Amino acid sequence: MMPLDPVVGGVALRRPAIQSPDYVPATSGWTINQDGTVEFNSGTFRGTVTAGVFEGSDFVINSAGFFMYSGTPAAGNLIGSWAPTAGTDDFDNMYPAGLSVLQGVITGADIDSTTITNSTFQGDILTDSTLSNPNIEGGTVTETTITFDQSGGLLLVYTSTTTVVTQTTAGTYSITFPADTSQAKVEAWGAGAGGDGGGTSQGGNAAGAGEYAAEGNYPITGGGTYDYTVGAGGSGSSTGGGHGSDGGDSFFDSLGVIAHGGSGNGDGGTGSTNTTHHDGGSGGGNPFPNTGGSSGGNSGNATAKGNNGTTATSNSGAAAPASQSGSGRGGAGGNNGANGSNGSGPGGGGGGAGAGSSSTTKTKSYSPVWIGSYYGPDADGSVANTRRSTSTMYQGGETSGGGSFNGNQRCVFGFNRTSIASDFSGYTITHCKLTITNQHSWYNSGMTIEFDRYSGLPGSVPSTYPSGDFDANVVTGTIAEGDTHTYDLGGTVGQGFVTGSTNGLGLGAQVASNHPYNLNYYGYFSSAITLEITGTIGSGSENAGDGADGKVQITYTSGQTLVASIAPAAGTDQFGNAYPAGIRGTFFNDTPPVFYAAATSNLSVGASEADVPGATISVTVKGSNSTVLVTGVFDAQTNASSSASISGVLSWAGSDQTSVAVIQTGTATAMRATITQVWRITGVTAGTYTAKLRASGTSGGTVRGTHTTITAVVYEGV
Repeated sequence: MMPLDPVVGGVALRRPAIQSPDYVPATSGWTINQDGTVEFNSGTFRGTVTAGVFEGSDFVINSAGFFMYSGTPAAGNLIGSWAPTAGTDDFDNMYPAGLSVLQGVITGADIDSTTITNSTFQGDILTDSTLSNPNIEGGTVTETTITFDQSGGLLLVYTSTTTVVTQTTAGTYSITFPADTSQAKVEAWGAGAGGDGGGTSQGGNAAGAGEYAAEGNYPITGGGTYDYTVGAGGSGSSTGGGHGSDGGDSFFDSLGVIAHGGSGNGDGGTGSTNTTHHDGGSGGGNPFPNTGGSSGGNSGNATAKGNNGTTATSNSGAAAPASQSGSGRGGAGGNNGANGSNGSGPGGGGGGAGAGSSSTTKTKSYSPVWIGSYYGPDADGSVANTRRSTSTMYQGGETSGGGSFNGNQRCVFGFNRTSIASDFSGYTITHCKLTITNQHSWYNSGMTIEFDRYSGLPGSVPSTYPSGDFDANVVTGTIAEGDTHTYDLGGTVGQGFVTGSTNGLGLGAQVASNHPYNLNYYGYFSSAITLEITGTIGSGSENAGDGADGKVQITYTSGQTLVASIAPAAGTDQFGNAYPAGIRGTFFNDTPPVFYAAATSNLSVGASEADVPGATISVTVKGSNSTVLVTGVFDAQTNASSSASISGVLSWAGSDQTSVAVIQTGTATAMRATITQVWRITGVTAGTYTAKLRASGTSGGTVRGTHTTITAVVYEGV
């Protein structure tokens, strides 16, 4: 009988390892280990090498892509990547789809037939390189030779008006772009969630903040009207009430740009697939056994994820996270026996409440007692406003497959208000949540859904659309096809079921008037609806902070007027402007003179137009046929009326210019916003001109002196 091999038994390695005589870890020799790891100085492989991950001292190659680091791979030192899709590496560094070079030198490279749009080269050098037939938009090119000849090449110089529309109040809005606008920068911030109410022996966890999402060059159809929605901040809970409500999503053109709201469970908003997107910060966690509340997260911004909130570690509330440029800050946690703080706009998460004294929390679920879905008010005359179904709920309209016969549909569902009022008598309602399932939408990606509140509904389903009192579009959200989603309609709607101002809900009451046959608003839903109401009762209860509303900001240019050109041959640009062969216009003016003034006090607007105090400048023009660009910034605040508005104009040399800066609420809520309008005045001759901002509007509105300014730039002889 032969003795057992002390090294190998069959195909198994008996010893922990076999090694070369000169093996020194990480220095010399080789080893094959029993656990499957090996170490060699070098080797030659004639076949295919397959591996899940290759890791070097300063790089990683895995299934996600190739990643290069400045030193040992770690957070904050990713300097280059090549990946098929955007994502986050193992060290929490974000990277885009495609090739990204964040530092270094690209030498001797040819970049052919390439479009470089709104790109940034930071600290990079392109040496002895060629950009062949590129389209470069934006940025600065210095110490560069540009050669034009008869085979191609063209330099065009334009003046244009840049308009920035900013909306920070929850609601649904629309914007109509000028006919010559082809793209816009669209930015969105999701709303922050409300904080947790904590309990009698511990503070509450804090809320997640809204996500940031943007498209730098969103394609626009000139003259087209686009809808957008600013998400509503979630309501904070109270002692024993559990998590606060989620923040709403903010989105443009249905799901074209979407930033998700934060979650009441503490998660920051996430999930956008837009070109630029950064998650909202998470709220601080459960502080048990401490009685202070945790702090909410910051919203994401254009360059970074929002900072996370902090978990309370004592009887004092956790401090708000460090502020970030472009982010809404999370609310601080409440001290023991104190309320949490609200998040700051846009999209900051609410702080958790400090521990409260005795209170009782109740949550109950209800199903509708009846459901009615109705043909639209614009349907065929024989069926308009009549009942279509008591089992499937329709919202909106589509023009194919007989859709124009159905019109823009809407539905209503009634609840037993008496039962709800009895169950929650004496309670303060903190949550009113509705769970609904989308069976079909026109687009697989989903649709926009609008919830309505009703009062005075009958006890059984009516045969025609009920014309009783309703509050349209109390909450707007998005839902994917086949998805079941829960929406928090807020404590105010829930309290209405107790007090008698609410006895039903519905979908799409005003889609026919606001979004007719807009396929982003069309779909139908299952009748399996659940209404969940939560309330608290008892003294000593503390409230968590509310989340802040989201934000949508739209920046676009219009009036592309050609003022100078260098071209080897005459032609016409994409806007229909003709240019001659050779040089046209003035390229070497001195720095254009700038004239500026800030408002000195507030203006209370009225029906008659009036000057904004202090917002007046004298503009001196020296050359003939000059162009003056005047920028007016109006810090406007309306009254609390659904029809309130403020209009701002420029008076130039005693005459009002045609373009008007307008702010209009659309809801019965006071609104403050900063509106920018640019006026281009051409053919100005030499002289001194008076330019001033004027405004009018609904009584009770104000143009505030805080941020209202006027600026004029003179371009002599162009």
